Amino acid sequence: QALPESRVDFLTREEDAPLPEALGLFGRVFRLGGGRNPWAQKLAVLLLWPRLRREGYQVVLDLQRNGISRWLRRQLTPSAWCAFDRFAPCWAGERYRQAIEATGVVQSLPWQPIGLPENLPLPDLPAMPEGTVPVVLNPAGYFPTRNWPLERYLELADLLQAYFGGRARFVFLGLERIKTKVSYLSRQLGDSAVDLVGRTSALEALAVVQRARLVVSEDSGLAHLAWAARRPLVLLLGSSRAEWSAPPGNWVRCLDSSDLPCGGCLQARCPYGDVHCLSRYSAGQVFAHCRRLLQQQERDEAVS
Repeated sequence: QALPESRVDFLTREEDAPLPEALGLFGRVFRLGGGRNPWAQKLAVLLLWPRLRREGYQVVLDLQRNGISRWLRRQLTPSAWCAFDRFAPCWAGERYRQAIEATGVVQSLPWQPIGLPENLPLPDLPAMPEGTVPVVLNPAGYFPTRNWPLERYLELADLLQAYFGGRARFVFLGLERIKTKVSYLSRQLGDSAVDLVGRTSALEALAVVQRARLVVSEDSGLAHLAWAARRPLVLLLGSSRAEWSAPPGNWVRCLDSSDLPCGGCLQARCPYGDVHCLSRYSAGQVFAHCRRLLQQQERDEAVS
C-alpha cells in the first residue's frame, strides 16, 4: 500500500509455500528445497541463488537470521536490508514488525493479523455426524519440556465432550514426529478422534483450524496458525519464553512458566525431572480457560 509500484517476493521452504501463495500478498513465492535437512537446504539455496540475484532486489528482509538466510542476504547485495532480532525480549510478531520498519521503507506499520483466505479446501475427512463440534488438540511441543502429559489431554477431552454434549470430535494435525503420541490418544478416544497427522499440507491444516471451535496446543507452528486464524486458542508454552512466544489477543490464553524461578529455561529436558511448568496444570484448569474462551466466543457471536 505504501509503495504501490513495488513488488514483494517471498522465500520459504518448499513444503510451506502453498500457504503464502494462497495469501495473495506476494508477487512471487520462491520455494527452497531440502526439507529440514540443513545440508540439503544449503545445496538448494546455492542452486536458487543465481535466479534470485538476477531479480536485483533493492531491499532484503531477513526474517529468519540463520546461517543460510544470512549468506543469501549478503550474496544479494541489496541497497537496504534488515535482519530479524532473535533475542529481543518481546513477542516474535512484534520483532518482525520492527524489522520491516527498520528498513525505512514503511513507517508506523499497523499491527493486526492479516486477512486469511476463507473457504480453503479441506483435506479428505472421515464422515462426521451433523452438528459435530471440531476441536483441535495438538501435543506437538518439540522438546519434553514443552509437552503436557498425555493423560491430561484425555481428561480434558472428557470435560470438553461433556461441555459439548457428546458432539466433540478431536482432530489431530501436524508432522509424523508426533504420530506415536497421537496414535495412543486416538486409541483412547475411539470414534471421537480424527487422526490427520502427516496427511495435510500447511494450507490444508489451516483450513481445518479455521473451522475448529477450539484449539488446545503446545508451542508449535500450528498454534500460531490458530492465532492468525483468530480461533479460540489455549497455548501451553512450558519451557518457552513467554515474552517471545505468547501472542496478543483476547482469543488466546497462554499458560506459561514466567512465574517460576526456572521459567522460560528453553532447556530440552527439565533439570528437575518433573516439567513442573506444564505438569502443574490440571485438565480442570486448562478446561476452565477453554470454557471462558468458548463463552466469550458465544457472546461475540450473539452480538454480531
